[in-house]
Amino acid sequence: MSRWRFRALDFSFELCCSLAALDDKLEALVGGYEELGPDEYILHRYRLERKGDDYLLWRDKDLSYQGESQAALLDFFQIELYRRIITNSHRRWLLHAAALSQGNQVLVLAGPSNAGKSTLCRALMDAGWAYLSEEVVSLGEQTVDALRRPLHLDAPAQVPLGLEAISLREDPPLWIAKPPPWPEGLRLEELRVAALVRVQYQPSQKTSLRRLSEGEARDALWPCRMNGNIEVAQLASRIVAARPCYWLDSADLPSALAAIGDISEIEIA
Repeated sequence: MSRWRFRALDFSFELCCSLAALDDKLEALVGGYEELGPDEYILHRYRLERKGDDYLLWRDKDLSYQGESQAALLDFFQIELYRRIITNSHRRWLLHAAALSQGNQVLVLAGPSNAGKSTLCRALMDAGWAYLSEEVVSLGEQTVDALRRPLHLDAPAQVPLGLEAISLREDPPLWIAKPPPWPEGLRLEELRVAALVRVQYQPSQKTSLRRLSEGEARDALWPCRMNGNIEVAQLASRIVAARPCYWLDSADLPSALAAIGDISEIEIA
């Protein structure tokens, strides 16, 4: 029986699996999260097993998934994990965003699916930035955290330098890469947001970057939220008032990277 005990954002989980053939894929899925100590509190315990032709996923004492498809099981587990995190996050602003750091300065790239966040994230990793997330960023008034899920790739050739891609499913193709180790000497509580950038892929236009006013930033970034109530909305307003916010229309990767390099609050390695 393989076991992973890990923290994803502020929440702690345990995953047990009796199927050795899935160990490599599960390690890629959850091995990038912070490992828990033996006595730390667990929010949910998951157990993965097989009965006849069916794969079973239990959450605590409840059967959450039963089916014959291994790929569907792993997809379900990822979505289930994210759902538990999002539904339990009430006092921080969760953004659909990528995040990378240089030292303690964090660049947040927010936007909907297909906005170009993951492509920019991988390119910045190759340029020396440290990976925090490509999917969910958690913002407090003075703090930032990120969901260190594996990188999701359409093809193994997209994998950043030094990482290994593992096939998670064939149709449609999905490859994942376990994140690199957390940067040595970097403390989560010391991270600070240097800039928030709303990204939009616009191949028919010229790449452009512009600074947003407080009102523009709120209007641009609030639709990228993954949670929301009055308390979170008030927090979001205070965050955009205190942090530089930009809008990036990206026509292609080289010009988008050049535009990010023009943000005065950050420097590309």
